[in-house]
Amino acid sequence: MKMIALIALWLLGLSASSLAQDINCGAKGPDPKPSEIKLISWNIAELATAVRVYDRPLRSEDEFKDLRLYRECSDGHVYAMQEIASLRALARVFPPSQYILCISGQTVADQRGLAPNYPFNQLSDIKPQCVTDPTSAVSTLPGELTNPARQYVALAIKRSSGVSLADTRDVVDLGPKDPATDHQTRWGLDITLNKNGALLRLLVVHMKSRCNEDPIEEPSDNDHCPALFRQLQPLKSWIRAAHQGGGPVIVAGDFNRRFDRESPEIKTTDMWDVMSGASTSSPDDDVKLTHIPKNKEFKCWPTEPASQRFSIDFFVLNEKAAALSDAGSYWKWRYGKDIEEETPRSRWPSDHCQIQLNLKFP
Repeated sequence: MKMIALIALWLLGLSASSLAQDINCGAKGPDPKPSEIKLISWNIAELATAVRVYDRPLRSEDEFKDLRLYRECSDGHVYAMQEIASLRALARVFPPSQYILCISGQTVADQRGLAPNYPFNQLSDIKPQCVTDPTSAVSTLPGELTNPARQYVALAIKRSSGVSLADTRDVVDLGPKDPATDHQTRWGLDITLNKNGALLRLLVVHMKSRCNEDPIEEPSDNDHCPALFRQLQPLKSWIRAAHQGGGPVIVAGDFNRRFDRESPEIKTTDMWDVMSGASTSSPDDDVKLTHIPKNKEFKCWPTEPASQRFSIDFFVLNEKAAALSDAGSYWKWRYGKDIEEETPRSRWPSDHCQIQLNLKFP
């Protein structure tokens, strides 16, 4: 009897623990079907372990625990990440025992002092840095390589998902020098995913910030827009080349652009029209694309103005990827803790919420 009572108490404790996590998770997005994977895009806002990125305070152990909880809440199979300062920081949220990890090779290029021009003849041995060994200790992984630390795009794949890495490449052209500041912008991370022989091309991006709606083309009244303008052709070229490969293609991440609020009177300079080829008169460079979400407002934080509830985080899909995706599965995961209006911005888990999309793969 005593043993039965102990087991009952243990089960009750598990139930209570699960309930507590459910409360912190908030409303949940749709679960993927058995034949689907859940793709998450998450900008974690200057995630670092030992060297600060800009002015954000380093996170405490409790804050890292919260991030791990939010990761457990969304329970994705593949995570496209932004604003990751190092592999070690990424591994504090996504343990190598459970996840395959990759971060842009721009980390190494910056350590070598190659920014902001990144001469191609000095990049031949630089590639994305990946952790595939499940026994890798977090403490042995590279920490921040510059001071102050910088932010990069990254990837995490859940080992139990059956998804593996087929190929990893840097898209250096996505990181041109900002003409206004002479600083670097961020490279893209080109990943080919494999599951049971089926392939999916995924590009993780974090485009130039603070040109959310203004005209992009130079000259611009917004000093942040010329750098974004210089990223558009490399992005368009990557999309077209990947599409010509014949398989499903997804670009995921922080585009720093509200596609649904771009000004129709400046069609030739709108980001969406450049990406899809609609900005040119020739149909030869057209690629039929879909972006998710579309024409919807989603609130992430209590203090978020209505004008900012149109997304800048997207999944952009070619026709084959769109046919595999469940558009109704899109979800923005609200943080279930520390969302009070008085919470200082520097102590938010992030200024972005996770976004989710389920898709059939293979």
